Amino acid sequence: MIHARLLLLLCLTSLLTACAPQPGKDLPPYGASVRHMMQAQTYREGDQPPALQGDKAVRNMDAYRRGQRTPGLNTGSSSMAP
Repeated sequence: MIHARLLLLLCLTSLLTACAPQPGKDLPPYGASVRHMMQAQTYREGDQPPALQGDKAVRNMDAYRRGQRTPGLNTGSSSMAP
């Protein structure tokens, strides 16, 4: 008798979960947000480049144009000490 009730409970549970709505059905396709961000961050010919803002950006741009190094300017080398 206990086995029959357990089997009935198992069958009813599986039937109810089969009728449940599909999670994520209303979400955009997988990877769409990554493709959107890549498209938003890619420069296309004719787009206006973003302007530099702030005093640090102005100092670094001036130093770059003069060919000088500034302490806050990243030169492409690693920041880790040997």
